[in-house]
Amino acid sequence: MAALQKIRSKAILLIVIIALGLFAFIAEPMVQSIRTMLGQSSLQVGKVYGQEINTQEFQQLLDSYQEMMKYSRGVNALSEEENAQAKDAAWQMYVNYQLISHECEKVGLTVTDEELQQAINEGTNPVLQQIRDFVNPQTGRFDATTMKNFLTQYQQMQSNPAQYGQYMEQFDRLYKIWQYVEKTLRENLLEQKWQVLIGKGILSNTTEAKMAYEGTANSSDLLLAALPYSTVNDNDVKVTDAELKAKYEELKENFLVPVETRDIKYVVSSVIPSDQDREDLLAELTEVAQLLDSTNEVGPVVSNSNSQLNYKNLFVTKNAFPGDIQNQLDSVAVGGIKGPYFNEVDNTCNIIKMIGKTTAPDSVQYCQIQVGGKDADDAHKRADSIYTALQGGDHYAELAKKYQQEGKEMWLTSADYENSQLDESGLRLITAITTLAPNQMENLKFDGGGAVIIKVLDRKANVTKYNVAVVKRRLQPGKETDSKIDNNFRQFLTSCKTVKDMEDNAAKYGLTVQSIKDFTSNQHYIGRILNSTEALRWVFEAKEGQISRDLKDYRCMGNNTEYDNLLLVGLDKIHKAGYRDLADVEDIVRTEVLRDKKAEMLKAKFKDVKTIDQARAIPGVVVDTLKSVNFAGVSQVASTGSYEPAINGSAWNKKEGEFVAPVKGYGAVYAYQVIGTQKDESTFNEKEQKQMIAQRYLSNLRNLIDDLSQKAKVKDRRYIFF
Repeated sequence: MAALQKIRSKAILLIVIIALGLFAFIAEPMVQSIRTMLGQSSLQVGKVYGQEINTQEFQQLLDSYQEMMKYSRGVNALSEEENAQAKDAAWQMYVNYQLISHECEKVGLTVTDEELQQAINEGTNPVLQQIRDFVNPQTGRFDATTMKNFLTQYQQMQSNPAQYGQYMEQFDRLYKIWQYVEKTLRENLLEQKWQVLIGKGILSNTTEAKMAYEGTANSSDLLLAALPYSTVNDNDVKVTDAELKAKYEELKENFLVPVETRDIKYVVSSVIPSDQDREDLLAELTEVAQLLDSTNEVGPVVSNSNSQLNYKNLFVTKNAFPGDIQNQLDSVAVGGIKGPYFNEVDNTCNIIKMIGKTTAPDSVQYCQIQVGGKDADDAHKRADSIYTALQGGDHYAELAKKYQQEGKEMWLTSADYENSQLDESGLRLITAITTLAPNQMENLKFDGGGAVIIKVLDRKANVTKYNVAVVKRRLQPGKETDSKIDNNFRQFLTSCKTVKDMEDNAAKYGLTVQSIKDFTSNQHYIGRILNSTEALRWVFEAKEGQISRDLKDYRCMGNNTEYDNLLLVGLDKIHKAGYRDLADVEDIVRTEVLRDKKAEMLKAKFKDVKTIDQARAIPGVVVDTLKSVNFAGVSQVASTGSYEPAINGSAWNKKEGEFVAPVKGYGAVYAYQVIGTQKDESTFNEKEQKQMIAQRYLSNLRNLIDDLSQKAKVKDRRYIFF
């Protein structure tokens, strides 16, 4: 009984415990769902019209755009700045398409598969010109037939990719690039439709067209008298808080900032090489020059020297080298060496050894048959059989078709391979194509499997080519230099806890505090300092007054074009999205109030003035002459150093000899007399004027995109991930 009584006394507690247990059981899936949603939300790169794009989706867009950039520029890698450009371009293309497709969806605008195919067949869209492998060298235009043949061949290769070796990788890359171009083309066509729709909605009328014509056809010459605002001392003008507030309200729309920004201060210390570092590099490369001079096996020497440029045992044009090397090539005799010497422009130490010089064709026409097999031996046997048949007189194109290839004629130019990374197989292939005489063939067998039978058809455009070994080494700071600069920066860090500490202590350590106003999250660097992404993220997580001394690393690693930088950042102020406070823009507002009040003071001096001679006699007046002032233009007044659209508006339809005063401008209050008028004798063309007006409005389409962007509440969080 005692036990039962005890249980009864704890009944409420037991009920609560059981209820909590049941709730936990029921709520667990919901909690897990919330966690998943939060996890997904934390991976969102941005948002347009509430539609989110996550890191994986944006990375795919970015990868495609970067591949297109590398392809179009003929490079295998992009610099950090180029990668930053790609991030912005990929993002902007995504946002613009989302904005435009949203508007198109409202009115039912689409791009059908038939319209896309028609654009491909026509081949005139600039988007298609980007893919040079499908451009006809004779016409310089996109060739849909070449593209379709490629797709057919690619599908055939897919059935047995192993037999095509390295060519499969090249075809895969080109196929992905084509997919990107095709997608971009569809988006481009939709954007064109939208622009046409907008354009059709922009209309002009006869009155507007005539005014526009007269605005340029009629002009005047003016004799000018100006009282600059600088003739009135700012201290002689009283500005009240009420006047500042009133002017702020008048100009408030100019102070609308759609995104959150920050004011930051930063200190950067560059790790720059010392004179001793320069001497050490020169001594090291002097030994390399001696090795190059004593051997014909230059490849290993260049490789072991840590040169920025690799040696290719291939004759190439000057364009294969940096500009500073190009300028030196003809000054080095065959077998001779130049250097080591410093080039101050890119801060490198250089050696040039001329292996050979020749005259060779810049363009070679050839055809090829790629041969695969079960394994390397099988492929080589098949290649021998094909080669024997060709030598026996079999037709090249017919044999190519037999092995499901086009065997078409192709042109190889120096630019196609000179700046590419070539492995041993690629080097053999290029060497064969560029050295064979017309109608000669070669059976190239590769150890990794497969073979290629090359036949050269034609050679043209002879140019000078060079086989040259180049050692190019950037001057870098040594360990001792790096340690000295790093220690100084560490001591500076120790002395700082706030932004004010940065400002107070920087000069003691030979450093300078720099400022950036209105820093936004779509930036990629702080103060053009590469690899400063971590510090950039910190800026948008910190609180006002904090400094980045707690970052994992203050060192921003440099690349081939910049030394390492030691960076400390301070967050000075946060500006929320919306209208700037009067305190933030007070200098701008005060300037406008001063201009207004000075204008009233100076206008009073023109009160009783009736002629230009009286105006020019006023103390402080400066004089000028303006020629061909029309309503459509903006006059620049040399004597006041300002552009004055008010003068153009005021002078409209004034008669010769007429005197006008006062006119309030940006830089002064003016009086003027019309000393001559001109009229363009061209005939008014109403249709042409209307088209010009419409085109002018269309040129402001960028402003419409900005308005749509605000309406769509575009959110950009790329800085967190990219």
